[in-house]
Amino acid sequence: MNFNPWDLDPGAIQSLASEMFIRTMEGLYGELGKVIERLKKEFPGSKGRTSVFDVLGVSPDASEEEVRQAYYAKARRAHPDVGGSDVEMIVLNHAYAAIKKIRGWK
Repeated sequence: MNFNPWDLDPGAIQSLASEMFIRTMEGLYGELGKVIERLKKEFPGSKGRTSVFDVLGVSPDASEEEVRQAYYAKARRAHPDVGGSDVEMIVLNHAYAAIKKIRGWK
């Protein structure tokens, strides 16, 4: 007998989708916890608060080129295609975007 997804009732499909969403979020939050713990170890004086500059490893007065180079260097190691994780890349992307917004860069 072949499985036909159209034979499922809408409640079963919604339940399955919810379960998949929950499992995905649990996985992401587990990964996020690991990234946060690693950041705390890298920046012990931050007391759990890490600035976007700390994430990229640059000083708050770094030039646009220094910030860009730091972002790309970390992204090469954090990207999921080279053994990093989605969450690591998300954290880097948000830090880089925040710095660009703070400084008014495009």
